[in-house]
Amino acid sequence: MTIALANYAPPLDHALTALKFGQQMQLAQPLGMLLMDALQRALAADWPDALVPIPLSGPRLAERGYNQALQIALAMQGHAPLVCPPVRAEWLARARHTARQSEQSQPDRGRNLQGAFEVPNPARVAVTSCWSMTC
Repeated sequence: MTIALANYAPPLDHALTALKFGQQMQLAQPLGMLLMDALQRALAADWPDALVPIPLSGPRLAERGYNQALQIALAMQGHAPLVCPPVRAEWLARARHTARQSEQSQPDRGRNLQGAFEVPNPARVAVTSCWSMTC
């Protein structure tokens, strides 16, 4: 199941771009709150074991200075600490650097990510990106 915060359209697309590329980390808080609210509505009591943010490659993390998906996951946990599963960034590892998804056509995005991640210890998780969550 994939839970998206909203359609990728103004004004939220601008907020995500600012968080991701514009060093506007303060936007992780309201985006995390909105995504947590969407998760609570969609899942009711059927919670995953953990929130697992999509890891950035080493070069991308060095370029940005932070992982926006991790920041949003932490904001989700801060918004609803009594119900939110723990954030487990170590449960998903980046196996290789990839081209930017934002520069890929829709059909090429899946191919771009093939083999990009490793799951050291499979579990029932919610994988968070900056826009959606897959359970």
